[in-house]
Amino acid sequence: MSYTWLNPATTKKVPLSPAALDEWYSDLTDKKNPPSDPDSLHFGAAYLLRVIMPSLYQLQTEWMRSQFLDDRSFDRPLNGLLSDAAHKYWESPDGKLIVTSIFNKLMLKWVPVLFIYSDGTTVDHYEYHFLILIKSIVREAQEKKIDITDEIFAMVVDFSIPQCQGLPKAFMQFFLAQVDDIWTADELNAAVSGLLKGCEYYYQKAVTCLSHISSVIPPGEKSDFFRKCKNLLTVGEEEFFQTVADIRRKWPLNCMTQMTSALSAKLPSTKNAEEAMHATIYRGVGKGHTLFDGLDGLLATEKYYHQQFEAKQLMAPIAYQPDGLTT
Repeated sequence: MSYTWLNPATTKKVPLSPAALDEWYSDLTDKKNPPSDPDSLHFGAAYLLRVIMPSLYQLQTEWMRSQFLDDRSFDRPLNGLLSDAAHKYWESPDGKLIVTSIFNKLMLKWVPVLFIYSDGTTVDHYEYHFLILIKSIVREAQEKKIDITDEIFAMVVDFSIPQCQGLPKAFMQFFLAQVDDIWTADELNAAVSGLLKGCEYYYQKAVTCLSHISSVIPPGEKSDFFRKCKNLLTVGEEEFFQTVADIRRKWPLNCMTQMTSALSAKLPSTKNAEEAMHATIYRGVGKGHTLFDGLDGLLATEKYYHQQFEAKQLMAPIAYQPDGLTT
């Protein structure tokens, strides 16, 4: 799939490549005081808005990008990225708002780092989303002089084909395009396979769905199937592979994990925090937006989190707890 972006200065489509992305970033102007007129040729550049055909719009401010790789190491499972689509934000029934969030240690909450309007949730849509996400992370790592390792791209996804295939395709497309990258396609594919962690909630839904297919799981074997699948969430690595072997031997299923247990323990077990992010956006700026109205809402959402971040930097409270304590 080839991508293009609409250069707001020339209104011409340009192929999306690493070189084109570099040109786009270097050509951004007037980011501090963006024009309010949506018809302005510089509206897209000012708001870090890229128009990709067909019908893909990316919105990411400098502050959002700066949240990558900022004190990422946590003792609790709050590392990594969460990505999911909100289905009620846009007026169009085909419109989806794909959001990626990261946990901010200073604010002690998840914050958005990338917004995309998409006219669908196919593999191609998610491939573009993840391609821009990877590009943003790499650029931030370069600016902060942080080593680019596989782990900085680790994320929690559901079990949908678009998400599970979109990230590997974007990962390979980006790194194979780098002239100084020494890894082969097979090596990159093996690496990215270990960066995806399935959401536990969607895993349980998938298990329930499979158990209802009697041609796959006979009715008399349901309880045994549920027990073995549930054990996969808690057992150690050695017992995990033994249980997987039992499942494969007894039922015609392909189950595996390629993420290391150490990395998995650093990431959340579900995407509940991303669902909560969608709810926060709905409460703050509403649902059913037209395109430009919705983009204004996303800018307001960014402003909300950005101002909270600046308040915490000044050690000002941003939330009040029932016991009177502030955070």
